[in-house]
Amino acid sequence: MEKKRNGEIDVFRFIFSIIIVFYHFNLLYPMGFFPYGDLCVEFFFIVSGYLMAVQVEKLNVECKRPTLGETADHTWRFIIKKMSALFAYYISVVILHVIVKEIIINKAALRDLIVGFLRSIPTFTLTFMGLNYRTVTFYVGNTWFLSAMMIAMFILYPLILRNYKYSSKLVCPLMALFLLAYTYSKYGTVVKWEPWDGYFYLGVIRAVTDIALGISLRPLSVYITEKFAWLLNTERIPIKVLLTLAKLSCYAVVIKYMNGSDFGQYYSLHGILFFALAILMTFTGVGYTLPGNKLTNFLAKISLPIFIYHGFIRLTCKDLFAADRVTLPVFLVMVASSIIISVILMYITDFTMKLIKKIGGMVKNYALSGKQA
Repeated sequence: MEKKRNGEIDVFRFIFSIIIVFYHFNLLYPMGFFPYGDLCVEFFFIVSGYLMAVQVEKLNVECKRPTLGETADHTWRFIIKKMSALFAYYISVVILHVIVKEIIINKAALRDLIVGFLRSIPTFTLTFMGLNYRTVTFYVGNTWFLSAMMIAMFILYPLILRNYKYSSKLVCPLMALFLLAYTYSKYGTVVKWEPWDGYFYLGVIRAVTDIALGISLRPLSVYITEKFAWLLNTERIPIKVLLTLAKLSCYAVVIKYMNGSDFGQYYSLHGILFFALAILMTFTGVGYTLPGNKLTNFLAKISLPIFIYHGFIRLTCKDLFAADRVTLPVFLVMVASSIIISVILMYITDFTMKLIKKIGGMVKNYALSGKQA
């Protein structure tokens, strides 16, 4: 029987994807909504790292450590699976970006479109954060996250697969610790992504840092579950309420900061730590928990398309609506419309992919039948 998804994590996926939408629209049309909402990205990176560690655990690599060749094979399968989960949405938004922004709005010449496509291998393969981000064509807003995440996972997955305990309990915690310190001491924040740091874009360092932190949380969660089972499994209502409040308070602190509260110059650094603590308690099952259900599964499903499509939608709004003409009601309508349109595009993309697979299957069967004849 398949284990249910973590309903709380899925609800927060949705909440933070909505905050990201407000944050990005607020950059174009300042209304005071979540001016520090870029910290939401850390939630998604950390959760991705934790779940990646869980997946490696399921392979039981400590009983039979994979060879270098097997490690490479497992890594490729993992990356391809991750890419396949988002690639249809990503390619569809790139196509929309070209049609709407480049052709309809900007009236790009045919030559410019051809040159753009010839230069778009990094765009289509999500490798641009490892190459030269500033020369990427047809870039869709906020998709740097997807590129940085894939590159970071390509670095970290074989590391934890090859020696899970050593990497998750020693290498990844130290990596997260020193990279956080390095980034903050050099840039005064840990949420930048565009600067070139000499060898990598800061977005890649940010992804490696957060995903390593997420990996580190998994063995800690297992330890807490084993050593404090009496506390986690208690039926005493006052204790469960206190634990639940502690967990939700960690999320509340970060959300409060992102919406404009000044917690001091170290806000981004401590925000990540509060996120890590909240995610740890959520996955460990502290206090009252929310099991996965149809609603939470749906919220998780639409979170990724909302994140991917809203970048294209908000930049289209920028081309169509001048900032000085956008009032608060118009701003809220644009945000709501962005969310609704993203969900509609998700369904259109899903239907198109099913149709393409069906046609591909028919062509394959036809080719096989002809070969047999």
